[in-house]
Amino acid sequence: MVWSGEHRAFVIEAYLKNGDSVITSQRLFRRHFGLDRNAKVPDKKTILLWVRNFLRTSSALKRKPPGRRRSVRTSQQVEVVTAAVLRSPQRSARMHATAMGISDRSRDEARFHLSGCVNKQNFHYWALNNPRQIHERPLHSERVTVWCAVADSGVIGPYPFEENGKAVTVTSARYVDMLRNFLQPKLYEHGNLAVWFQQDGATALTAGISIDLLKEMFPKRLISLRGDISWPARFSDLPPCDYFLWGYLKSKVYKNRPRTTEELTAAIRQEIAAIPQAMTRRVMKNFWVRLQKCIDSKDRHLDDIIFKTK
Repeated sequence: MVWSGEHRAFVIEAYLKNGDSVITSQRLFRRHFGLDRNAKVPDKKTILLWVRNFLRTSSALKRKPPGRRRSVRTSQQVEVVTAAVLRSPQRSARMHATAMGISDRSRDEARFHLSGCVNKQNFHYWALNNPRQIHERPLHSERVTVWCAVADSGVIGPYPFEENGKAVTVTSARYVDMLRNFLQPKLYEHGNLAVWFQQDGATALTAGISIDLLKEMFPKRLISLRGDISWPARFSDLPPCDYFLWGYLKSKVYKNRPRTTEELTAAIRQEIAAIPQAMTRRVMKNFWVRLQKCIDSKDRHLDDIIFKTK
């Protein structure tokens, strides 16, 4: 039996939302696709394989041979994605991506929109039940894309990825340029010459030229896909930028409602400059607490939020 991406996405969602029950997933599958009781449905082995692949790679499809296919956005693809979202507005972006075979790999930077949205794909919201809420936002809101790092000595950044005043996509060449001409001098300013460097597995960040430079800058101290130490996927509880910086900046940056990207960039710079070193020290101390709790929980996500108020 050839199962479509829609079949796989539905089964994975049903399985994860119903207590990891294969039988319930099969029953819901039969009901959703209008099958009679004797019709063939995915068996237990197939369902567990799809779920395992999804949890490892964010895709229920078979793993491709080495080498990443270049992604191209066309007007036809945009129409297909738009139609899918309109049909199922409450389905998550990840489920849409799985159903249509579209990559949803994360970035290490954040996009701040004038609409008030901070697009950080590493944000995850854990809940016992699906809230089934629709978040309305402009389709093409103006934005700025910034890169930051958090260390004991303070926040390094922001570094805006832009050309001619407009936000641009983070490519490996632009990332390498940032590492050489921005991060490396900043590390000398902060006195951080023997630090560990952690980043996510976004393609631009883990391209050959990016990893080669990072290994040169941080010998034996690179935590990354293809680095010296692998960083586990989807660990939103752990990176300080995810659980602290982006949310904190959003609460500060949008207070005065910036109206242009120039005002937005200026607000981001101002709020980052105002973060005291004592705060980042507490954040990094909390980071070690989170790491230990993760070890104690055998690599599961953290059930509670660990924030220090003093």
